[in-house]
Amino acid sequence: MRRAALLSAASATALAASMFTGSAPARADAAPSGGPVLDNADAWYGYPGMVFVTAHSDNPITHITAHFTPLGSQGDAPEAGSTDDFTQQSGTDGRSGVWRAPVHLADLGEYRITVDMEDSSGAKVTGVVSHETLEYQTILTIPDLTVTPTRPDYFHQKVTVSGTELAEDPRTPEAPVPVADASVDITSQGTAPYGRFTTQTGADGRFTFSFVPTLY
Repeated sequence: MRRAALLSAASATALAASMFTGSAPARADAAPSGGPVLDNADAWYGYPGMVFVTAHSDNPITHITAHFTPLGSQGDAPEAGSTDDFTQQSGTDGRSGVWRAPVHLADLGEYRITVDMEDSSGAKVTGVVSHETLEYQTILTIPDLTVTPTRPDYFHQKVTVSGTELAEDPRTPEAPVPVADASVDITSQGTAPYGRFTTQTGADGRFTFSFVPTLY
């Protein structure tokens, strides 16, 4: 009798439709020879309220400031906020790597990022526009997702998926809120055919769903 492994994953539907306007990528300003160079600046999904800057220089980078302007606003529009509280996340000598900083803005939305940098030699660049944007928006997570059993077989066919769906607002990332009455899509892999199911969260954001996959 053949047995099949099953990997189950739950993914939450979007809390709200994204309504972002596109724009052509802007080219970064030229940096002085050997001075700081911006490789990229953007947000990473799963890290609400953070901005990440990837850069390099011939000398250790000593200061970074990121400025945020609502996407689609006029060039002379005031910035919505800025941050210079950067710490290096990857890289060891300050000459290249990824730096991260918290972002505190009043409104959710998509923002253009411009970056100022200085290195230990005193070389500076200002107003460098990232070709990526900051998507400052609520994200949905299921941090306590459990699947039992993780490897169903002929004698253990019933699979139960459970967890709590949370909404993390970048303005208050330390206080995620349970999402009530939300749809949760569940996809089973390793079965023939793939199974796709939908369930709902309760008032506390909790959901539990059981199914019997088609084993092969």
